[in-house]
Amino acid sequence: MEEPLAKLQQAFPLERIQIRDGLCVRPLEDQDFAGMVELLAGDPDMSWSRKPWGPSNIRHLLDHRLSHYSLYGFGPYAVMLDDRFVGMAGAQVFDRERQSVELLAYISKDQWGQGLASEVLSWATARITDMTDQSSIFATTRPDNARAHRMVERLGFRQTGLDQEHYGHEALTWEMEIERD
Repeated sequence: MEEPLAKLQQAFPLERIQIRDGLCVRPLEDQDFAGMVELLAGDPDMSWSRKPWGPSNIRHLLDHRLSHYSLYGFGPYAVMLDDRFVGMAGAQVFDRERQSVELLAYISKDQWGQGLASEVLSWATARITDMTDQSSIFATTRPDNARAHRMVERLGFRQTGLDQEHYGHEALTWEMEIERD
């Protein structure tokens, strides 16, 4: 995955990037733990299992994201709205053998319905399309998350199947094929 990986690292450098006035992404940091706890803890809507997460689950998630940076040189970002941590979103390796990439977003519930996740994932999709040779992009959603299904469909994804063991949970898989000249 060396050449595709290098292009993904260029598309998603580990630095702060302004998407628009008031909205930026930056690499997650260990000090984001408190913001992630505020965002995710105790709310079953914010976990894949639909069981409330506690600090240990969230610590594991943050460590997983930080290790992705070490392994691949890119990964999901902290999403900052007016300098406030409101979630994480971006791209990560989906299947190393197939050299594929997946989009993801965890956005604060107070931002749901405001288009923030769509905006950040549209930005990420454009970077993958414009700066890499990826032939497709993947996404996964919980089977019961109709809001996420509509969002990925609006972004151009089509449902491709059901994964019984996506990080230990059932997930719908989605794919967006990228047309190349």
